[in-house]
Amino acid sequence: MIATFPIAYPISKILDLVLGEEVVSYDRKWLMELIKMSNEEGLVEELKIALGAMKISDKTVTDVMTRIDI
Repeated sequence: MIATFPIAYPISKILDLVLGEEVVSYDRKWLMELIKMSNEEGLVEELKIALGAMKISDKTVTDVMTRIDI
């Protein structure tokens, strides 16, 4: 890494100046809407899985746990 730094760093700075820094980020709600809009026939199950994975971070343990009666 130290050996390539003198070459890589100036090249990266020149590319940043020429091309500009492109940062694209989507929040969860926008990404979920994009997934819902791409509703193709063959991908229905995959879309459900992707949406479920996006929603899982909203759930707490108490939402999904099963009560054990002894």
